[in-house]
Amino acid sequence: MAKEINIFSVSFLDLLSGALGAVIILYIIIPKISAQDEEVLKTIKEMQVNVEEIDSMMMMLENSVDKELFAELQEKIQNMNKQMIILTGEVKNLQGKVKELRAQLGQCREKLAKLQSMEKEVKVLRARIKKLEEEIRQKNEELKSKQEEISTLQSENEELRRYKEWMERCGFTPDDDCPPPVNADIGFKFKGKRIVFILDASGSMLEVSNGKEDRLYPVKAAVKMILAVMGSDFSADIVQFPYFEGSNCSAYRANWRGVQMLTAGSKEDAYRFIYAISSKQGNGTPSEEAILYVLHNYPDITDIVFISDGTPTVACDDTNPVPIDPILEKVKRANTGRVRINTIGVGSDFFSNPQSDQVRFMTELAKENDNGFFIGL
Repeated sequence: MAKEINIFSVSFLDLLSGALGAVIILYIIIPKISAQDEEVLKTIKEMQVNVEEIDSMMMMLENSVDKELFAELQEKIQNMNKQMIILTGEVKNLQGKVKELRAQLGQCREKLAKLQSMEKEVKVLRARIKKLEEEIRQKNEELKSKQEEISTLQSENEELRRYKEWMERCGFTPDDDCPPPVNADIGFKFKGKRIVFILDASGSMLEVSNGKEDRLYPVKAAVKMILAVMGSDFSADIVQFPYFEGSNCSAYRANWRGVQMLTAGSKEDAYRFIYAISSKQGNGTPSEEAILYVLHNYPDITDIVFISDGTPTVACDDTNPVPIDPILEKVKRANTGRVRINTIGVGSDFFSNPQSDQVRFMTELAKENDNGFFIGL
């Protein structure tokens, strides 16, 4: 009888060991399988049923097996029940944590959805900002252009104001179709109809330099007016002396470098050239270079109108006056085509000091070159 009990006891121990192993396996894997909590609980419940069945069997076997073996089995079953209770509590704790994590996951998904929506809005805003920046750039360019137009109009308005003052001083009125005829004794008459105007743009043409009057604006206005009344049978060009651009200085600058027929279009171009003429202190009065340039490069002209206010100096240097007589001689030798040189002296000096070097230079320059006219303005 005892032998049968021992065989039964070993088999029964195997059964309990298998059940305990299953519990231990569940204990190990439960924390890793959060997505199958319900199945885990179901398995534990089934094992609890199995344990209850084992308890019933133990009651039946209590009087059939060895007491020590029975006590050992009973202790193991109690330990297994305790493990079941602990595992059940841990599973419930893990379920609570999983629930909490799922709630946090839902919140994160909501925030992500909001951020994705905001990212789309940011993309739209960036495109809008880029478009606005381009519009601002275009408006700034338009503003700069308008400011330049305003500056040009202000300059033209100032020139017209000075032109009006000059006309009033000379006796012109707005009703005049053209300037009144000059005194016949002065002899304002060209030899032919191919003419070069040479305009003095030295620093002494500015009031700030000569301390008496602005001489450049009246000269520019007078030349524009003369060109305006000339017909298309006239051809002309304009030479400025000296010419400077930034820190660079040269003795002269020509508009076309050859006479052009005075059409409406060419007159407009000449007006623009005259408008751009400006003076700068310290650049000298290179009369010799300007006159010789015209005589050497305009072989078919009939007249030169030389307009200046001062004694000739070295180019780009107003501190070294040049003797007058050698210049007069050089011009006379170079004028092989007998071009008539007419001179206009600008400034009150031509009235207050008629014996000055500049007056003598201008009068003799006209007299020695085909008896051109001399006018003091």
